[in-house]
Amino acid sequence: MNTLRIMTAIFGIILLIGMTPGHSNFVQAASGQDTAAANEWTGMVTDSLCKGLNVYKAHTQFSCARDCVQLKRADYVLVVGSAIYTLQADKTELEKFAGGRATVKGQLNGNTIIVESLSTVKKHKA
Repeated sequence: MNTLRIMTAIFGIILLIGMTPGHSNFVQAASGQDTAAANEWTGMVTDSLCKGLNVYKAHTQFSCARDCVQLKRADYVLVVGSAIYTLQADKTELEKFAGGRATVKGQLNGNTIIVESLSTVKKHKA
């Protein structure tokens, strides 16, 4: 029961951090905008089972995402605030970004991003 409360609290904190201004460069296509143009999202690359919560002990964010994709046939996803997008690209390329923040450029098709490019988010120096 305590584990469930802790996981719920952690998930809530992750959602709040992702939704604060300045932590997400989420660009959404306006309804009148050309859908063929590439859009850009910044978030956490993880798997569709754990969604960045890293529920397995003794796993890093990277190993949790990689193992869920390889062993449990999950998909790589991008978590942007409370939104979750399935990433459609070469899995070996996506694996390089697993467990970390990345900027994804591509086409949005429903809840799937057809990835054109990925780049690591650079940390800001204080």
